[in-house]
Amino acid sequence: MTRPRSTQGGAQPPPEVLARTLLADADAAVLVLDPVGRIRDLNVAATRMLGLQRPRLLRRWAADVVRTVVPGDDPMRDAYRSAHTEREVVLSTPAGAELPVALRSYRLGRPPWVVVTLRDQTTLRRMQQELRRNERLATLGQLSAGVAHEIRNPLAGIGTSAQVLLRRLDPGDERARFVTVILDEVSRLDRIVTSLLQYARPRAPELRPHSLGPCIERVLQLAEEAVARAGVEVEVDLAPRLAPVWIDADLVTQVLLNVTLNAVQAMPSGGKLRYEVRRLRRRPQPRGSGRRAADPD
Repeated sequence: MTRPRSTQGGAQPPPEVLARTLLADADAAVLVLDPVGRIRDLNVAATRMLGLQRPRLLRRWAADVVRTVVPGDDPMRDAYRSAHTEREVVLSTPAGAELPVALRSYRLGRPPWVVVTLRDQTTLRRMQQELRRNERLATLGQLSAGVAHEIRNPLAGIGTSAQVLLRRLDPGDERARFVTVILDEVSRLDRIVTSLLQYARPRAPELRPHSLGPCIERVLQLAEEAVARAGVEVEVDLAPRLAPVWIDADLVTQVLLNVTLNAVQAMPSGGKLRYEVRRLRRRPQPRGSGRRAADPD
């Protein structure tokens, strides 16, 4: 026994409906050009990319809309000359923006119609730039580690020799002042080398309960000379009975030191630098649509 054939089940959607559905669902911008080069159809993604509404784009010359930043370059002319083109270009959109896109074109029928797709490459290019930047930073970190080790060894010898020399000089000897300068500069260079090594191989934070007050005190000791030289007044305001916080004290001290030195450099003629530590109180979340528990009914 044969099953009766269903005429409805075998029916296919009209090509126009299918094409418009595919246009609307496409992530890329799609332009349909007639044989003379005018835009006859486009999807919503194209209006968003080009920054103009559909009525302002229909019937316009495609070459006036899809223009690159390179003088003399006409991708729409090339689209009519070849059955298929694919290239990356930077568009100068009608809205005045520059937009990197992957452009593909397909020539169909005779006389030829052309379908053009434009896919935004901004995110991809940003990711590629970030990847190249990370690769350069990794290479720089490796070079920094090698240079730091090569510097640290002779630096230790200079510092040891200067300490021996300082112990052999009388306290009132004028030469002791110059030896002290050498030791100070050796210490500064050692801190720079340590920073280079930390940059090359950053360690994982070791979180422990710690108070912020000692971190600030340590920073002020390290920056004492720079603060005094710039004539900066320092104020420290720590709230009483602050509970310890889970931090890596060394890393927090380094961050605060960097911020402090930047602040001092921004005040070469003096100023006021204030550290203030307070406990933050979190507000209760509103109940319902914007209402708090204390709001009247």
